[in-house]
Amino acid sequence: MAKSARDLDTALQHLMRGELNEAEVIYRRVLEKEPRNPDAYHFLGIAAYQSGRFPEAVDLITRAVAIDRSNPAFFCNLGLAYAGLRDYESAVTQYREALRIHAPYPEAHNNLGNAYKELGRFEEAVEAYRKALSLAPGSPETLYNLGAICQEEGKADEAMECYEKALVLLPGSPEIYNNLSVLYKDMKEYEKAVEYAARAIELSPGYPEAYLNLALTFKTVGLIEHAITYYDQALAISPGSIEAMWGKCMAQVPILYDSEDQIRICRNNYRDSLHELDGAIELDTSRKIDVASRQVGATQPFYLPYQGRVDKVLQSAYGNLVCRIQQARYPDLAGTGRNGRPRVDGRIRVGIVSGFFYYHSNWKMPIKGWVENIDKSRFALFGYYTGKARDDETAAAKASFDRFVEGVHSFAAMSEAIRGDDLDILIYPEIGMDPMTVQLAAIRLAPIQCTSWGHPNTSGLPTIDYYLSSDLMEPEDGDNHYTETLVRLPNLSIHYTPIHGDGSSFRREDFGLNPDSVVYFCAQSLFKYLPQYDDIFPRIAAEVGNSQFAFIGDTKAQALTDRFVRRLGKAFEKHSLANADRLVILPRLDKARYHAMNALSDVFLDSIGWSGCNSTLEAIECDLPVVSLPGNLMRGRHTYAILTMMGVDETIAENLDDYVDCAVKLGKDKSMRDRVRAAFRANKQRLYYDMECVKGFESFLEDAVRGRLS
Repeated sequence: MAKSARDLDTALQHLMRGELNEAEVIYRRVLEKEPRNPDAYHFLGIAAYQSGRFPEAVDLITRAVAIDRSNPAFFCNLGLAYAGLRDYESAVTQYREALRIHAPYPEAHNNLGNAYKELGRFEEAVEAYRKALSLAPGSPETLYNLGAICQEEGKADEAMECYEKALVLLPGSPEIYNNLSVLYKDMKEYEKAVEYAARAIELSPGYPEAYLNLALTFKTVGLIEHAITYYDQALAISPGSIEAMWGKCMAQVPILYDSEDQIRICRNNYRDSLHELDGAIELDTSRKIDVASRQVGATQPFYLPYQGRVDKVLQSAYGNLVCRIQQARYPDLAGTGRNGRPRVDGRIRVGIVSGFFYYHSNWKMPIKGWVENIDKSRFALFGYYTGKARDDETAAAKASFDRFVEGVHSFAAMSEAIRGDDLDILIYPEIGMDPMTVQLAAIRLAPIQCTSWGHPNTSGLPTIDYYLSSDLMEPEDGDNHYTETLVRLPNLSIHYTPIHGDGSSFRREDFGLNPDSVVYFCAQSLFKYLPQYDDIFPRIAAEVGNSQFAFIGDTKAQALTDRFVRRLGKAFEKHSLANADRLVILPRLDKARYHAMNALSDVFLDSIGWSGCNSTLEAIECDLPVVSLPGNLMRGRHTYAILTMMGVDETIAENLDDYVDCAVKLGKDKSMRDRVRAAFRANKQRLYYDMECVKGFESFLEDAVRGRLS
């Protein structure tokens, strides 16, 4: 026995130094002599865990537990082994057993918090971390973990407090500096974000996560060249890093462009990077699958459709890659999505997944009108909220569903909830904006799956069967633009309720506008304005004279707004015009101020290539004349469809010159503006409360479920 004790002590020293092979040899030698030695099984299991052999670790530590159920460390480390297998429910069971044996066990409480976090049970995770800290207040690891979960829940102040306490205890931790950097980035304090990430790199030059974070920060503010540089540095440290390759690929699609030629170059770079990424992702081990799966939704090609091109080929390549990863990670979710139980009430079961069940354009259209007006006697509605923001519209959304799942922040829990509801059809109103949405959409949770134009581009996902669009918005060749089967719902495809805002208390001076100028409201996000169309603004200004163009600044970074202003400045200079007194950059506007801008402006200039929809409807509600040039893609034809449905086509342009001429005429001729305002006032009711599209939506659901569309 004395010899075994000495051997165990020697093996433990090897284990602590990371000499796993040497430790395992000794532990196995001990077990040959003492086959019921629980410590040898336990530590042999820890060595297997540290080597990434999680099934073996579970087996070995389970043997230790079978021999001795009184040691809480056995259960705690068995929980870690289950967590390595991503079996977090089993991990929770083991941590709880460890705490039953020995309640004041801070490590077990901390690990329990980690498992709860992975399961999306954030409140229980926070409780476990706080219990661990009550037992071990000086644990920087637990402070770090609590800070991370507070950060994920959007509790920036609490996260900051945790990180700062952890930094006092562990001042040389690059991980803490890096998380602080991420927190500052989320708070839009980009200079501090860069400073803290740089400090993390200074402390640990070989720490790739800090380079990745720095790259993402630069990407967020539009400094793509800087972002790619840091992705390359991360790859130099970790060759073949999927996270770095993924980030670099998505960084090839910037937020703003300086020229049309840059769009072409970036598009080609993205195509090549996507091909390289697809070839680099191997899914032959659980670790590789897990690493790849963590990238799905983390960054997406959100800005690709703003280039104004047909994206079917590129999106198909991206969609196939995403589905390949998710189906390798979750093979049990690759079936039909139905368990075949007979329907009790005969209603078709329709699920809707969204991260935007609040006052957001995705809720306002198309979701709100569909779920509030669909025939509930024929359809049972199930809502799955992947977001966190809540307001009065969230309550309205919740009331529209038979079942509404919220507060679930893990993929596993949400996919289980959806699959458990045994849906006939599942709709993702947008794919490309919300991280969890694309993770869910890339697997099969219902026999029929659809997307729509909340983010108006084909998803490219082979798991999505139908694209629900607007008959009026789609061009004749629209079917060729989607990997999904295109469904042209009647009219605008949305049952829209006017907002009836009130901005009567505001004056032009409140927005930096001149009382006597002709004000052109340009209400779209800056990345919707492509450089090849910059020329329209100085051309209009040259003809109208006393005019102002009001844009809304970028909500993420002032640097992007500054870059856009410089770009427009060059366009004005080409026409020998100064833009300083003609461009008005507005801050983000709340509902009342946004409504006031529409009421106070003279003309609404629709963005070319990516047309306004919600913004156009709100302008029309204020009877503000709208100038639009329909494009070749659905996303460039929203306003065209709206004006067409109203029967007011006087301000629909045929080409760029016609667009400028129409904007100039409206600016110079008040009687024309009054005539258009009167036409809007007389006809805008045609846009509201449209039940024809709801009936079309219902017919599609019934036909799809009953197989009449095949």
